[in-house]
Amino acid sequence: MAEVSYPFQSGAGTSVTELAWSRMARLFAADGIPPGTPYVSLGAGLNFVLPAGFEALVRGMYYRVESSATTKTGVANANTLPRVDRLVLRLSYSGDSVTAHIKQGTPSSNAQPPVLQQDDTTYEIGIAMARCPGSGSAQNYSDLWLEPIWTDVGSWVSYTPVWSGFAQIGGAVSTGRYKRLASGLIHVVGAILGASDTLLGGNQITASLPVPARDPGNAAAFPGAAQYRPTVGLWRNMACQAGLGTQLALYALDGSNQLVTPGSIPLQFGGGSSFCFQVTYETA
Repeated sequence: MAEVSYPFQSGAGTSVTELAWSRMARLFAADGIPPGTPYVSLGAGLNFVLPAGFEALVRGMYYRVESSATTKTGVANANTLPRVDRLVLRLSYSGDSVTAHIKQGTPSSNAQPPVLQQDDTTYEIGIAMARCPGSGSAQNYSDLWLEPIWTDVGSWVSYTPVWSGFAQIGGAVSTGRYKRLASGLIHVVGAILGASDTLLGGNQITASLPVPARDPGNAAAFPGAAQYRPTVGLWRNMACQAGLGTQLALYALDGSNQLVTPGSIPLQFGGGSSFCFQVTYETA
């Protein structure tokens, strides 16, 4: 059985190919972005902005944005449905390079991020995602999600959940944070504190996730715990689910312990009332 070893000053180990270096460097550190790297942001229109000093490793190959920021621009959406676009770092073995690219998602009422290519010719890691609206809206990215590769295991990252379904959200205050438990596994907590002009209504209440959830296939969505606090009175247990896509849904328990939309009970929600949730889920 052949044996190889490298790098050395003399002998067979002096010639180290790109592939050999990649194999060795992957033992030093996993693909990802080191702590302290400045965050990617959204610019005007369909633009991701990689700041100066951004750096990463892709299969042992180093990437860095030097003295000035780099902007990557997406393609306008010609479909009436929204899509989720993904900013990736792409290692091209034939091109001898690592470069940033925007992968365009497929328009859908439940839009999902495009799948990463990871094979012997091209290897991609995801950096960030953003929502591109349908053609009937101004073409501006929104809802920036930094991918789990940014987050050190055990480190909390703040985010602001975007809540939907209220008849009127008014001056309600949203807070949240999340952390990576392991590769592809996220734990998230969030809350919304109602204001005097917040109206619940009878619709399904949802909150945005910091990172899109994986499609669970035929299995149920990822379940979690939630609670409701009225303006006056005791806390009440609820449930939540993080399913396919970018939203988490809240459910109340009716008199038969069935999961129903919070507004169908109905719950009273206004100044001093709150919903809170926590869930662990697999990422897309």
